[in-house]
Amino acid sequence: MPAPLTPKQLTFLQRRRPLVRIFPWMAGILLTMTAVTFTALILKSPLVFNPHYVLARLQANTLCPATIKLMAGMLPLMSLTCLFAVAALALVMISALAHERTYLRIIEQLQQEPSE
Repeated sequence: MPAPLTPKQLTFLQRRRPLVRIFPWMAGILLTMTAVTFTALILKSPLVFNPHYVLARLQANTLCPATIKLMAGMLPLMSLTCLFAVAALALVMISALAHERTYLRIIEQLQQEPSE
């Protein structure tokens, strides 16, 4: 049987429970905001976020040379990388807090078991 929790540990667990309960909603909001931002940027600023649009403009020769030098290869890739990094971070946070929720349930079950 595990040792009883100290008051400090109990306080910590009580503070973590609300965060674990609310995080799935917050993560969903974060992922939705990321998807909406991504979609809006593709529609409003295709030169910044759509490599296929940049390639089409390059092939049509409708970009000025300064824009070509600045944006042609790196900007769309970097923009996409940043957005996917935010989404990946949110998914890792969801996974970590799902594990934490499981651990909190295990701790609660261990506390409720009758001591011998």
